[in-house]
Amino acid sequence: MLFVMIALNDFVKLYAQKRAKRNFDILFNKHNIWDESIAYTRVFQAEVVKCLKTLFAKSIFSRITNLIIRDYITVDKYITQYVDILNVDFLKINKEKRIASILGIAKKLVIHNNEYKTLEAGILKSAKEFKCSTHDLEINGLEYPDEIEW
Repeated sequence: MLFVMIALNDFVKLYAQKRAKRNFDILFNKHNIWDESIAYTRVFQAEVVKCLKTLFAKSIFSRITNLIIRDYITVDKYITQYVDILNVDFLKINKEKRIASILGIAKKLVIHNNEYKTLEAGILKSAKEFKCSTHDLEINGLEYPDEIEW
């Protein structure tokens, strides 16, 4: 869900830029300010944030939300297989310890560490070798569990 939140921010920005064309403050542009698609997206995001707020202490909540609203984050060319790795790893964590791991996952999503960079290099190399999109590639042996204990 954290990745979805980041992606939605990126998509709203791109959508608003396209509609505003040359306007400096794109979200207040006459084509965007009352746009239902932007409004519905923000309402959805607000509901997710409201849920996050119930799960964390104020300081942790603030750190997570600050990570997912950074201006310079983009999902364009993001190696989404990394999200799958983080998700599968998250599901392997003991149910009681999952909440405590979310801040670390948020950091990994937005700060491209060595693990991400290594995966990215391998995915880009494979995509070039097989002449396909990076999104067409899967990681061998990475499988979501059949049953998830929530």
